[in-house]
Amino acid sequence: MVFGLLRRAKKGSIREPSANNRDDVQSALAMGQQAIRDMNDRLRVLEERIKDCVAEAKEKYSKNDKAGALGALRRKKLYEEEATRVTSSIMTLETQNITLEGAQMQQLALSALSTGAAAHKRFQECMATTEVDKLMDQLEEQRENQLEIYDAMTQGVSLPTEFEDELDALMQEEFAKEAALEQSIDIAAESLASVVEQPVVEPEAPNESLQTRTRVSEATEPSAIAQ
Repeated sequence: MVFGLLRRAKKGSIREPSANNRDDVQSALAMGQQAIRDMNDRLRVLEERIKDCVAEAKEKYSKNDKAGALGALRRKKLYEEEATRVTSSIMTLETQNITLEGAQMQQLALSALSTGAAAHKRFQECMATTEVDKLMDQLEEQRENQLEIYDAMTQGVSLPTEFEDELDALMQEEFAKEAALEQSIDIAAESLASVVEQPVVEPEAPNESLQTRTRVSEATEPSAIAQ
């Protein structure tokens, strides 16, 4: 909707609202809100009078004053008609305020869009398509020149090979040391395993006859000493 308004608007017709216009809008909104408050007060008064007329009609009818009761009902009808007109006026004022606020917001939005479009146009004028193409061509040319310089500087440069034999000999020596160390570790592990697995020999029980002779000799020694 906003872009449709932009397309339909005449060239140069969209501009930021002036201070006087904003003041006029705020003044109109304030007057409308004040009128709505006054009419709401009037509506409350009319509602109270309608209630009073109903009460008066009931009271006079209870006193057999039919004419007075009918007069109270006629006044009630007039108050109801006025209340209807006041309600319609309140709705009209509220609609006008809402429309005025919406128009003010639309004007601000259109003004912001117009300002943004003008700024974008100025930026585009500073960035011509041909200049951008030239800039990209220059960057590509500089990149290619840099690659050519790098290729020229690194041409013919290779790693030295005169020390490869010496390096191979050093590596073979290190491999031999590692193999000897691993072999000594394996031998030590096998020796330790054989010691741990050797069976334990328990001492044999003494011969029974030897034990008997020992006890007999121990028994005869005291008697010989006594003689």
